[in-house]
Amino acid sequence: MEIPTLSEEEKWEMMREIFVLNKQADIGFIMQTGTEKMSEYSEMTSQQYANMLQVAGTGQR
Repeated sequence: MEIPTLSEEEKWEMMREIFVLNKQADIGFIMQTGTEKMSEYSEMTSQQYANMLQVAGTGQR
């Protein structure tokens, strides 16, 4: 069985989709818990994005 190789554009598209879905889930959580979680969410979001870029190994695009 051959393992498909994704192009750089396909990789970035997949990362964007994952990022957006994660943010939608986070926003739903905040709406349920209230606005006091907003600063915690902002900090978590920036750390997740930095980790995603580090894993991608390509830096900012």
